[in-house]
Amino acid sequence: MNLDKHDLFRNAVPGFVFLVVILSFYAFTQNLDKINENQKALVLAVSGFPLGFIIYAIYRITLHFPLEQPKLEQDDMVIIRKILPEGLDLGGDCKNKGKAYSLILLYSLTREENIPWRERIEFLFSYTHALGASVLSIFLAIIFYSIIKWNNLLTDPEWSFACIIIWFAIALIFYYGRGRVKETIKTSKEIYVKIKAEEIQHLVEAQTENEYVKLNHVIIPKQFICNMSKGQKRRYLMITNMLRDLNLLHKLLLFSGNNKNSDEATTSANVTISFFVLKTLISKNHEMWVFFKNEKLNEESFNSDLSNLQREVLKFFGATQNENIFYFIRNKFGFHYESDPKHFKDIESLINEAMNSHEMDMWLSSTDSGNEIFSSSNAIMFKVIFEEMRKNGFEGDEQALMNKLFELTTKASQIFQEFYKIYLIEIVLEGAQHEDKGEFKVKAPLLSEVNLPLIVRAKKNVKVTIR
Repeated sequence: MNLDKHDLFRNAVPGFVFLVVILSFYAFTQNLDKINENQKALVLAVSGFPLGFIIYAIYRITLHFPLEQPKLEQDDMVIIRKILPEGLDLGGDCKNKGKAYSLILLYSLTREENIPWRERIEFLFSYTHALGASVLSIFLAIIFYSIIKWNNLLTDPEWSFACIIIWFAIALIFYYGRGRVKETIKTSKEIYVKIKAEEIQHLVEAQTENEYVKLNHVIIPKQFICNMSKGQKRRYLMITNMLRDLNLLHKLLLFSGNNKNSDEATTSANVTISFFVLKTLISKNHEMWVFFKNEKLNEESFNSDLSNLQREVLKFFGATQNENIFYFIRNKFGFHYESDPKHFKDIESLINEAMNSHEMDMWLSSTDSGNEIFSSSNAIMFKVIFEEMRKNGFEGDEQALMNKLFELTTKASQIFQEFYKIYLIEIVLEGAQHEDKGEFKVKAPLLSEVNLPLIVRAKKNVKVTIR
């Protein structure tokens, strides 16, 4: 690493200031000629670059980084945001945003065409650091001299304390001057950012690219819709309905798995949400398979992509155990709340055995409604489902069966999502001259960072009315 003139300036100045303060005490007390050879050697040692580096490092670690740097980063954020169009902003909390904006400004300044601006701002920064470290040097030198030459201070107290007051005054001047230089830095940055607004805006856009999802707004003309047959309209409505349900339920299933709290109540709540979404998604997948058969999509001929997906659908539900377990969950726990005993006749003994095996566990909320968790109900339904899976040829312990159920659900959802999306565009909407309203960017969180809590607080005295 090479030291440039700015490094030399801000590292050397504090050391020489320290030396001058020490020497001034000897001069004020008329003891300058009494410095012996050993003391001269000490003075020469502390007057150089090494001590300046130590003092500057202390200044940076104890004052600049914890106190000044966060303020500078927030100032950079405010300056840059003034030139950004509405809606464009970096993600993260306020502290991290400040750092990100400062790094963008620094990157812009390091470009070759911006070197004159960088030199100007770096000099001003070096000046403020040298002044700040020099103020620290003054106080350290006074403390140092007071400790090693306490007797000299007592011998000539008037001159000694006069020297201390003078140096305090100089320190205040340095501090005031440093504040004025900081204002000049801020003004220089504001001017630079305004001049380089387009360049900096592009840099911010590049950083936010991953925070946005691109959506194309497409309009299918009314005339095309009117010319569609009733069958085509029915397929359009049902397929878009299926795709919507798939997207929502699949995301909800992933969201429920993002909760990291490990306390017992929250864990039970997470299982409740996951199980509800899982059995609903399985039931929806089964209905999509029924639609697939009833519409005779298994008999149609398609191009290579759709044909491959058609074969995947038939292969998945062609496995009897897959179709049976989806049908079982859909009928017993997914869609129906049957009061007819005949509906549960084939699993009544399983339910009875599961319920007799342990106590009924539940969490009841004493403050807010809607937070009730019925853990044992989940456990009983899972036991019945696992037994049914074993009857259909699935093997393994309960955890292995649970993993298999999630795997089958995810696979079926992905196959249907891909098939019906392509089928909608290439078959149902074939020949549609759609109107493209353009591309829109929507700020979106990461899929892995979205949580779906069950236990929530409600505002007091708020009544929800369904009309």
